[in-house]
Formats: sequence, structure tokens, C-alpha cells
Amino acid sequence: MRLPATLKLTVPLILLGFVAILSTVNLLYHVPQAERGAEEDSRKRLTQELSRLQSTLEYLLLKGDVAAAQHEIAVLAHNHEVTVAALTDDMLFDDLWKYAVTLKDAERQSARE
Repeated sequence: MRLPATLKLTVPLILLGFVAILSTVNLLYHVPQAERGAEEDSRKRLTQELSRLQSTLEYLLLKGDVAAAQHEIAVLAHNHEVTVAALTDDMLFDDLWKYAVTLKDAERQSARE
């Protein structure tokens, strides 16, 4: 038995198929591409902001204004792109590194004896 192919039925089905194909292409190609572009833009903005912040913090810490430096870090709490921010002292890490190297040297010395 043959079904009559009327324009009332075939035109909407063709349009529906075309829309389905376009939607699939959009979901599989354009959406991931747009997400990657948004992530890259966000990464660039955050890099620029952190570069500016680094120079500001270095200047404030050289001046000895630790409170203002801590305030600059606290302001990052309002930026939704920043998950964790911490102000650290390189001298502390240098001292810990020297201590670890000294311990390692002492272990080697005792192993030789």
C-alpha cells in the first residue's frame, strides 16, 4: 500500500530533517569551539591580571606595606576566575630548601661513615 506524499507532510519533514542536521553540527562542532575560545580568553585575562598583581605586590612589599599587599590578595576573592590565591614569602621557601639540602648532605655523610 502506498501512502500519498502530500506537500503538507513532506515539506515539514524535510525542514525538520534540515534543522536536526544543523543542530547536530552546531552541538558537535561550534559549541566545543566556542567553549575553547571562552576558556582561552579567560586564561589571557587572568594572566594579564595576575601579571599586574605581581608587579603591584612586589612594589608594595618593597615599600614594606604588607597590609596593602594582603588587601590586594583579598580583593581576588571577588574574582570568580580565581580559585586559590596566597601570598608567600620566598625567603621561607629558600630557608626550607637549604634545610632540606643540609639534611640530605648529612644523610650522605653518615652513609659514608
